[in-house]
Amino acid sequence: MSWIRRREICILLYVIPAAIILINHFSGSLGPVTSEIILWASTLATFAILLGVISLFQHHLTVLARQRRGWPYSIILLASFLTTFAFNYIYPTAYDFIINRLLASLQMALLAYVGFYSYTLFFRASGTKNPYVLVLLVAILLGLFYNLPMRDVIWTGWGPLGKWVNDVPNTGGMNALLIGVGIGTLALFIRTILGYEEAYLGG
Repeated sequence: MSWIRRREICILLYVIPAAIILINHFSGSLGPVTSEIILWASTLATFAILLGVISLFQHHLTVLARQRRGWPYSIILLASFLTTFAFNYIYPTAYDFIINRLLASLQMALLAYVGFYSYTLFFRASGTKNPYVLVLLVAILLGLFYNLPMRDVIWTGWGPLGKWVNDVPNTGGMNALLIGVGIGTLALFIRTILGYEEAYLGG
């Protein structure tokens, strides 16, 4: 059965479904086949999640059994996972509380920490002579003051100025970024079809 692991077989398993989905996107003539491929992909993703959960438990149970560094965090992780999973089926009210209150609060706290860390990072970098850092720092300060609840108390012009920055330069930059990502994705797809990209083969 070693022929199943051949490089060409793996490339064909990627190229054929991707080409069918691409052709259907532009022509619409392969709708049933595309739906079947998407169904298979969803099924495989479900098994991949199951495999990930099994690997998660294997890793952290090994950490607990060998008392490796940071083993109390493994207890917290496994207990949190099992509690959330059980409440989803046994006590949905508690599950909603965990997701909407605890998890949402932790995510906001994490974003706030990352945000303040980024601000301090930009202030430290502002001492450099790179003009791009200065432009980025000014844009961040404009965005910060635009989102302050008391912005009109500080200066009434923050609202129109921040809206212009958000609608014009920010929108243009995001569109340019999305175009670049699209071109990069297309180039990656072409490289994969031609067999030049092998990262997804696990080599």
